[in-house]
Amino acid sequence: MRPQEMILRCYGYQTSRCTWIVKCIDLDLVDEEDTLDKAKKSLENAIKGYLGAVLDTQDLTTIPKLLKRKSPPKDILFYHSIWLLNKIKAIRSRLVFEESIPFCLIKNAC
Repeated sequence: MRPQEMILRCYGYQTSRCTWIVKCIDLDLVDEEDTLDKAKKSLENAIKGYLGAVLDTQDLTTIPKLLKRKSPPKDILFYHSIWLLNKIKAIRSRLVFEESIPFCLIKNAC
């Protein structure tokens, strides 16, 4: 596995209701919380839960498919547009962040 395949691409944005929505485009996971920190932590927990469930399956043939569950194209495009805009200028209400894959799940060490 290449190093860039071990990073999950995520982004977040603040809604008009002042909540934060965060999305992981590599696993098609979404969460919403009152603060960015809470939203990122909640998404991290969702990622751990999802990967734990995938790796715990007895049907080993489904694991590769479940680990490559991409978001809809509009979410992927939105991620890349925010990423590009962040490279050009800082944006406070939208950001791109990455989550490391919790490899400790493989040994149930989390």
